[in-house]
Amino acid sequence: MVFHLLGINSFIGKNIYIELKKQKIEVLCYSHSDINNMELSNNDYIINCCGINKGQNYEEFKNGNVNFLKKILEKINNKNIYLIHLSSGAVNGFKNIDVEQLNNGMKFFIKSKLEGEKYLLDNYNKENLLIIRPSNIYGYNCEPYYNNILVSLVYDKIKNFEKINNLNKNCVRNFLSIEGFVNKTLELIKNKYNGIYNIISSNNNSLNDIINYLYEVKPKYININDDEESISNIDFNNNIIVNENIIEKLNLLENKMLKYYEMKDNITIEKLNELIQPRGNMIEISNLESKRLYKITLTKNSVRGNHYHEEQIEDFFVNNGFVYFILANKNDLDVIYQFKLNKNEKVKIKPYIIHTLVNDYINNEPEIMVLSTQKYIKDIVLDTEYINLV
Repeated sequence: MVFHLLGINSFIGKNIYIELKKQKIEVLCYSHSDINNMELSNNDYIINCCGINKGQNYEEFKNGNVNFLKKILEKINNKNIYLIHLSSGAVNGFKNIDVEQLNNGMKFFIKSKLEGEKYLLDNYNKENLLIIRPSNIYGYNCEPYYNNILVSLVYDKIKNFEKINNLNKNCVRNFLSIEGFVNKTLELIKNKYNGIYNIISSNNNSLNDIINYLYEVKPKYININDDEESISNIDFNNNIIVNENIIEKLNLLENKMLKYYEMKDNITIEKLNELIQPRGNMIEISNLESKRLYKITLTKNSVRGNHYHEEQIEDFFVNNGFVYFILANKNDLDVIYQFKLNKNEKVKIKPYIIHTLVNDYINNEPEIMVLSTQKYIKDIVLDTEYINLV
C-alpha cells in the first residue's frame, strides 16, 4: 500500500505529507504537472490536494478543479484505489447570499469545485471515494496575504507591518487549525470513510473577535467597519467537528510563526548562475571556507540527515535531479520548513537547524554536493546530533 500525494507544494499537502512521514507510511509526491508519472497498484491511496482558487476566467478554474480530476481517473484505470479528494467548505456558500451575487473569482471557484465533486460522484466507485470540504484552515506555514485572513493578521503583528487596514465586523468564518484538520482527515482515511464531509472547528468567529483576541488594544491603523453580513454556511448534517479553543490556538499560532520565520529568514536558497562557454560550462558552487567536499545520492523513498550541528556550516548544491528538504529548529520539532531544491540551486544550513533530505519522487535520482566547514577526522563524527524529524 502506497499513498500518492498530489499537491505536495500546497499548504495542506505539505502538512499531510509530514504527518504521513512521521507515521512511517510510504508516500510518493507529485506536483500538478507530475500526474503522468504516477505508477499505481491495486489497494493504493491517492490524496488529491491539487486545485486552483484564483484565475482569470471559468476555463482556468475548470481546468484545475474539474479536468484534472478526469486525468486522475484515467490514471486509476479501473484499479482498486481509495481516492481522497480535497474540495472546499466554500462550496456550501454564505448565508443569505446567492452564489450569483458573488464576485467572479469566488463564483467560478465554487461552481468549478462543485462540478468536480459531481464528476467524481458520477464516474467513480462511491465506496472508494472520500470528498472532504475543509473550512478556513490556518497554520504557521500558511502563506500570508493569500487566502487566510487569520494568518495574515498574525503575520502583520509579528512583523510589525500595517498592511491590513479595514476589517468587516460582520464577516464571520469558521477557523480550523491545520493540525486539527490533518489529524481528523487521516482518521477518516484510516477508517476508510466514503462520501462527502465538511471538516470544521467548534468555533465561528468574526474578524472583530480575532482582533480582540490578538491585541489588548486594537491598533489604530485597523478600522473595524460595519459592512454587509458575510457568514459561512456550515449548517449541514455531514459536518465533522474538531473541538478547539480559538484563543489557545491563536497564541500557539503566533509562537510557531515567530519560530518559523526566524528559521526561514536564516536560510539562504540561491539559484546559481551557470557560465556557458564554447569549451564547456562552469558554475561556482560555494564560497565557504570549506574543509570537506563530498557527494551524496538518494534512492527512492530514502531519508538522509535527521541531524543538526553546533558549529559547522554546510552548503548543499544540487548537481542533478532535485531533493526535498525538511528543516526544524532543535528546540521545536513541530515547526517545520519544507522546500524542494532543484538542479543548480544551493541552500546554506547554519548551526542548530535540523536538516533532513528525502526523495519521495519517482523518476528522480538526486545528486548533491555537500561542502562543510568541519574538517575530516577518520572514524569520528564531530559536531553532529541526530534527531529524527521523519
